[in-house]
Amino acid sequence: MIFPNAYTGVKKLFASQILHILSTVFFFASAIWLAASPEPEGDALDYVAWITIGTSLAGVVMGVIAFLLQLVGLNQARRDERLFKKAMYFVIVCAACTIALLFGRGMFSRIASGVDEISTLLIYVYIFISVFNLAEQLGNTSVQKRGKLALLFVTVLFGAAFLINIFVAFIPEQVDIVENLSVISTICEFIGYIVALLYIGTARRMLAKAQRGVLS
Repeated sequence: MIFPNAYTGVKKLFASQILHILSTVFFFASAIWLAASPEPEGDALDYVAWITIGTSLAGVVMGVIAFLLQLVGLNQARRDERLFKKAMYFVIVCAACTIALLFGRGMFSRIASGVDEISTLLIYVYIFISVFNLAEQLGNTSVQKRGKLALLFVTVLFGAAFLINIFVAFIPEQVDIVENLSVISTICEFIGYIVALLYIGTARRMLAKAQRGVLS
């Protein structure tokens, strides 16, 4: 078997990424549902609150599981490629930013969001470079080329989300454009998550072949 620890770890990273995307979808759906629902009249629209709470709770549970899987996966994968360990530090930073976003407001919340964007980008940078190094040792030039392209896309998307958040930080919250820019930032992040999922999936297939002794 070749890189068994990396294979086991990357499988967990793949599952973590799926859960992270689902968590984002649930939170986004909760926000849209809450914004689109009419004001409640007495107890007539209590279902709005229950749906919002339910989707938000589902997002939290998935997010926590994704966080734990990501840490465990990186810890396992680092035994075969040390750069995976560097990604672990930024996973911790992202977790701290998420907690800050739950309790923070105003400028503090926007700063935490910006730090989260950069930390998320660095997580993917180290994961992608780690996969790139494994692909190089396996002689898999196809995965290397895909890694360069995926890294470029993720850098542009999360870089754009970061710049948007920095720009929004200097605009009063009452201005209508703030909400539109926040939606654009979220969309950039979401596409970035999808790109990362696809490349981590490619890495998982490459390492699965390596376990079977197929190196091309």
